[in-house]
Amino acid sequence: MLHIVDCIDVRYDTLRSLAEEKVRAPKLSEVRAPKLSEAIHAVDHLIELEPEEFELLLLKAHLHSYNEEHELAKEGFELTMKQDPLNAKAYSGLLMENLELKEPMEGFFNRVDEAVKFFEEKKMDSEAREFKLLIAQVKVMEEDYSGCIRKLSKKNRVILDLICVEALFILCLERMMKLRNSLRI
Repeated sequence: MLHIVDCIDVRYDTLRSLAEEKVRAPKLSEVRAPKLSEAIHAVDHLIELEPEEFELLLLKAHLHSYNEEHELAKEGFELTMKQDPLNAKAYSGLLMENLELKEPMEGFFNRVDEAVKFFEEKKMDSEAREFKLLIAQVKVMEEDYSGCIRKLSKKNRVILDLICVEALFILCLERMMKLRNSLRI
């Protein structure tokens, strides 16, 4: 049986490696940017060859996101969602871009609620839960814990606990990075 302490240890290791990468990120971005631009051009060429392949649009959007071209990434996720309106990966990417661009989340929540209703009507519980988790993650990041709890049902309680622990670690990590940056100045 998996205990919450084991999950915390795994999440801590993951977050620690993310923190180390955040420190190295400025150096890596100088090296990564030209290669990402080349990759984006290669994906553009593949899209020309296979325009119906929405996974390529999704890949291109993720590459733009990695390259910190958030508006282009957002447009790519939106385009993917036009072709495949229930693509959870596209919703997740759009969520991250909306958070990065500090855009209002109400429209996003409405779209996710529509997808949840669709999946619940079709009795596709795991898909509905995946979309509910997107909203729950945002609620935790906004520190709206009661909204998060309302979004998830009792059968998703273990997942809720993990999300809360992860969100607390992320918040601590962000505060630690801000403190570190303020001490450098």
